[in-house]
Amino acid sequence: MGFDTESLEIKIISPYVFMRILSRSVLLTTFSLLLLLSSVGCDSYKSGHSESTSGESINANNDFPSARVVKVVDGVTIRAESGGNLFTIRYLGIELPESADTEVKNRATQFNRFLVEGKQVELETDLINADDRGQLLRYVYVDGEMVNQALLANGYATVAAFPNEFSLRGNFEMVEQNAQRDRKGYWAKGKHKENSNNIVEPIAPFTGGTLPARPDTSECDYSESDNPIIKGNIDSKTGAHIYHVPGGFFYSTTVVDTSNGDTWLCTEEQATMSGWKRAKH
Repeated sequence: MGFDTESLEIKIISPYVFMRILSRSVLLTTFSLLLLLSSVGCDSYKSGHSESTSGESINANNDFPSARVVKVVDGVTIRAESGGNLFTIRYLGIELPESADTEVKNRATQFNRFLVEGKQVELETDLINADDRGQLLRYVYVDGEMVNQALLANGYATVAAFPNEFSLRGNFEMVEQNAQRDRKGYWAKGKHKENSNNIVEPIAPFTGGTLPARPDTSECDYSESDNPIIKGNIDSKTGAHIYHVPGGFFYSTTVVDTSNGDTWLCTEEQATMSGWKRAKH
């Protein structure tokens, strides 16, 4: 059987043409892979970074254990960030006194800022999640200390009327009574009393009468009794003798350790004469 060479047509592709075809094929394949990877990456990013149009969490329960404080709104309210979302948080169980003047409210804001601004705080829920304005109600802790209670103890807030029931109401009312007794913050402006409805009202100063003046030579500063409540504290690092008065930033957290030389002082005059210096805050 013979081989017909005339009917066989052989096309020979030059190396240059072959390389151009191969390059185009590789480029098309690479481009397709890049498109595929880009699409997958975008979907993955979107699924891990949900956006909230309202500025609040899309989680219906708004239940998260901690957050970073980004702004102090006032003495009892903060803005905090958690999981990429911003929340307005109101300290549960306390409020600014309605009758407080601007100075007291400003000091409350400054004290709140001193405690939490820019810090990571722990949050705890109770019987109610939010108030009627949608602000989350929380017990807030920083470095293990409850901020709600610190504001009460220093007289920068009072027990809130809303919510009417919460787990620590009884404890908060005792802390408020102590602050009132020690004339801290809001209570330092004047004497107060409670009427039959348990509403605190200021008592007008005594302007005259037939009774003799009350002897007060034995009274200690801030307590109106012979009970000293000024805290004399010796700095363990520097040995400095510093005293703290009710209403000071560090008064509620200062511990009087008599074994370390700390002591209770009756008057600021006594403290100064004994070599103690008043705390700057």
